[in-house]
Amino acid sequence: MTDLEKKMQQDVIDGVAEKLVKEGSFATRDQLHTDLMDAMKSVTITPDLSANGELTPKQEAEGKAAWYRQCLGKGLPWEAKAWTSATSGAAAELIPTVVANSLVLKLDNTPLRKSVTQYPYSPKGTILAESTLPLAYRMLAGKPVPEATPTLLPIEYSTSGIMAWMGIDNDLIRNATIRTIPYIEDALVRAIARRETYEWTLGIHGGATFEMTGMVGRATAVDMVATHDTLAEVTKADLLKLFWSLDGMYADNAVLIAPNSFLAQIALLNDPLVAGGMNYFDIGNMKFMGGISVIRMPESCFDTPADGKVAAYFGDPKAYYLFSDGPIQIATTDVGKTAMTMDQTYVAAKVYTDGNLIQPLSMYALKYNTI
Repeated sequence: MTDLEKKMQQDVIDGVAEKLVKEGSFATRDQLHTDLMDAMKSVTITPDLSANGELTPKQEAEGKAAWYRQCLGKGLPWEAKAWTSATSGAAAELIPTVVANSLVLKLDNTPLRKSVTQYPYSPKGTILAESTLPLAYRMLAGKPVPEATPTLLPIEYSTSGIMAWMGIDNDLIRNATIRTIPYIEDALVRAIARRETYEWTLGIHGGATFEMTGMVGRATAVDMVATHDTLAEVTKADLLKLFWSLDGMYADNAVLIAPNSFLAQIALLNDPLVAGGMNYFDIGNMKFMGGISVIRMPESCFDTPADGKVAAYFGDPKAYYLFSDGPIQIATTDVGKTAMTMDQTYVAAKVYTDGNLIQPLSMYALKYNTI
């Protein structure tokens, strides 16, 4: 790249960055976010899980390493014969897709994505949500019977970008090996997973943010016993109220979703040696109420205990829908991240998601209660 070309590239980046400062953080401004990614050395790749079956594990690993070396490390376009290894040229056109697949497969193994329902790839649209528990009606004389009250409510979704960064030594990315790529992928996936997990509970969609709609605004509330508005005041009575609130039709797939502090508190309530007592939380097996699965959440996914704040969720997580768009952007960048050093390359990954709890009555939120 000539000095003139470098100056032109920097002018583009500076122009976008200046607009960014004036109009707000690009993490929540999708169009500016896209403009900024376009100004960087970015590559857009689309997942297609069926592509992996056409390559051996060795070809996949070496091909991904070559792609990172060439496209991110050296900033060169990907070409079928551009990389050299024992499998050079073998289905090389599939490698960019395999790079995207690898990130998607690792993301899909996170607690959130394993628990919820993943809607087919779709950037935006409308889905009918069940505003009440569904009920079938008996037909009379072979004719359909109309509902007395409609049970479906339209919910709109629109995917927006989540961007994660990680720094890596210049030499490692320019000479990436099959051992380098998992290090990069795992760092990016962990960062995206933490963001998605936070929005699963506390996300606020619309307005100044493009977050998913968190369960905090959708789950059905069940209050603790009056005057129980701190963590130390949680009792067995509160747990039983939460447990018996859920409709039996959703109990088979129910889980407890709570932060460590809440789980530690309810473990103190265990009384298996007392007549009629039980283990409310089995730490060794991570089970609630004798056998119900538990999802441990970061403390940041819950508000500080206070009147009306959620302490834990209990219900069927499959009623939460995760909407995602197919393409993934991967780029190297020297903007948007402040901790830059001269000998490091910053790799950024961007995915598009949205989410909403489609059936509020399938998930209950235990709330602290002053009165």
